[in-house]
Amino acid sequence: MSVFWLRILTFICLNVNMVMVFVTPARANDHKGFGLHFAVMDKLKTIHDNDYPMVTNELMGESPPLFELPGRRIHLSPGDVVVNEVLFNPHSGGCDFVEILNHSSVPIDAGLLILAGRDSKGELRQWVNLGVTRKVLEPGEIMAVCISKEGVTSFYASGCEDRIFEIPSMPTFNNAEGWAVLLDADDQVIDELHYTEEMHHSLIRDAKGVSIERVNPGLPASSGGNLQSASAAAGFATPGCRNSQSMTETTRKVSLELENNAFSPNEDGYKDELVIHYKMPAAGWVANGWIFDLSGEQMVRIAGNLLLSTEGELLWKGDDQTGSRLPPGPYVLMFEMYDLEGHVERFREAVVITDQWE
Repeated sequence: MSVFWLRILTFICLNVNMVMVFVTPARANDHKGFGLHFAVMDKLKTIHDNDYPMVTNELMGESPPLFELPGRRIHLSPGDVVVNEVLFNPHSGGCDFVEILNHSSVPIDAGLLILAGRDSKGELRQWVNLGVTRKVLEPGEIMAVCISKEGVTSFYASGCEDRIFEIPSMPTFNNAEGWAVLLDADDQVIDELHYTEEMHHSLIRDAKGVSIERVNPGLPASSGGNLQSASAAAGFATPGCRNSQSMTETTRKVSLELENNAFSPNEDGYKDELVIHYKMPAAGWVANGWIFDLSGEQMVRIAGNLLLSTEGELLWKGDDQTGSRLPPGPYVLMFEMYDLEGHVERFREAVVITDQWE
């Protein structure tokens, strides 16, 4: 037995299946904690006949490869899992989080992933094994990790709370600049995201509580424009959810559609609000929106230099700037969207409030 690895093998036989659990401790000097690696041995013919992806376990040093649970990837390639979002300047009372996306075509056990940072010299530091989450990421699935789930969910009602996991410690992410690095169990860097505070959208005056999101997970984080501030429309962060600035299309045009042009804000559950659906050609677009009466008087500004998601919706419930209820009747929606390169799109649509609030 190698002095480098301690192995405890437990064999549990059930019918024709044999489950092998390998407990491999960390090296004494890397502080990565214990990693659990599971393999299920079944009849080889069954595995091959089902055409499952086969991968090899290279963690056991001189030992031969293991037969594994079909679909469980042990050897990771760069880009299989990516850093999808980072909050490095949280609200007071909140905490940092890092979001991870399985960008491969097979499930990946989080126990094979290590989160780390880099120091000012570029050296890796503060290794944290993610096996404590006991999470297997399905293809395309997202998870966010933090030291306090409450420190995230108290500020972001993303609706994806079940994808947010607490871990005992996190690398330190400085407000001015930092790195979020993902490694596999062989210490291979499979992805990293280098951020600076200057990456935030120029219209964001206070970046506290605003995350940096990856636009296209298929491109390196360092690609130009691939890191953007989370949109104001999405609450400035989307922990555990699809990124507000996510986009893989390259030819999409600006699109705006209204749902419930005629609506009755009486809270009866039927057409209670105007819904403005939009799609943008790129991340970083900003919106202004106003409601006017037929005399041209502005009733309310529903969007003021609002940083948009690449795709989303805005709601208007028929109230004015003070929150008072507008009377029923026809109104005009004016909507303007622009980016920092000088592109501008304008829309004008008629909307109707059909009855009084109850």
